[in-house]
Amino acid sequence: MNRNIERLAQIATKEKRLILGLMSGTSLDGLDLALCECDGSGLQTKISLLQFKTVAYHDAFRKKIRAVFAQKDAPLEMVCQLNTLLGIMHAQIINSTLREWQYENKAVDLIASHGQTIFHSPQASYGKNDEMNSTLQIGDGDQIAFHTGIITLSDFRQKHVAAGGEGAPLSVYGDFLLYSDSQEEVFMVNIGGISNFTYLPAGASFEKVITTDTGPGNTLMNEWCELKFSQPFDEAGQIAAQGTANPHLLNLMNENTFFQTALPASTGPETFSLNWLFKCLEATASSISNEDIMATLNLFTAETLIKAIEIFRRKETNTKLIFSGGGIHNHTLMQHISNVYTTLEKNVVIQYLDEADAKEAMLFAMLANEAVAGHPNESFGNGSKASPAVSFGKICMPG
Repeated sequence: MNRNIERLAQIATKEKRLILGLMSGTSLDGLDLALCECDGSGLQTKISLLQFKTVAYHDAFRKKIRAVFAQKDAPLEMVCQLNTLLGIMHAQIINSTLREWQYENKAVDLIASHGQTIFHSPQASYGKNDEMNSTLQIGDGDQIAFHTGIITLSDFRQKHVAAGGEGAPLSVYGDFLLYSDSQEEVFMVNIGGISNFTYLPAGASFEKVITTDTGPGNTLMNEWCELKFSQPFDEAGQIAAQGTANPHLLNLMNENTFFQTALPASTGPETFSLNWLFKCLEATASSISNEDIMATLNLFTAETLIKAIEIFRRKETNTKLIFSGGGIHNHTLMQHISNVYTTLEKNVVIQYLDEADAKEAMLFAMLANEAVAGHPNESFGNGSKASPAVSFGKICMPG
């Protein structure tokens, strides 16, 4: 038997597995690394976060990613090179981070690498039925496996597409296993580059769980901030707080075709791009300050998220809104959301996940654990096209 296959079989039968989850989101902040201990599988899964770190991308590299990010005419040679470069760079970050944490590479059972999304194209974005769902993440898993010596699972979203889904969101699986509540309905809200949530009705089976994107999260605000204020993001929402949202621009942005699509649905920076924003600004036929535009983008993110939640929330029951993702550090954004629910609703509780920044990287560690040691049909029932019951991730061997 191939020694790597033998090693994988041993890992699959262990009671606990040490898995390093990696996440690089559409906000292009950097690489999140979450070292997790996964105990068991399926509905009996227990996951503990042992270490977490975010390694920021330097400006020059971020510009390279932006050159192909959500670009329909991205140079193929550059995409090809970045796929290799990103894999090597992530491997270097892994090796140095494990040394910093004082873990030997051989102690880690698996790496779960999401990669870097550079294009997301759900069928609904075309407004017709003769196009396929597709999504593309770069950061070659074989480069990571070879340069770290650790079996790596990567390219998780392709199986979701193969099973009839859009490739996103994938958070439903971890959210269902870890946060379902028999007494209260729960919304696991993630404000990353794109905002999304998993809706967990009280005591619901997996087939009743809903996951959807809701519109922009941080990506559009980050791009505007970098373009006009020469900084990668709006620290704590301070720039937005200096401006005033423009009602006309807000109304024009709400006409985006994504909001005509029945939820659940997925979207990406291809839909909510700077080019789209410039078209909206041109249609206003008025001069709006950069601060006011930032304030409008901030409010737009909050309002579109709230509208989506209100489609599914049952007003007569107690509800938890549990937030994670980089957007929770934007105080202006979170204040918009808090104002709505603390003023109007008495049975809604807003909480922040303890491992809020690490959640998505932990999710991919859990998906890798389930792919190797779990039984998806037993854990998730039959699922649906939005949430198919399948094993995720391509397995890349170190040698």
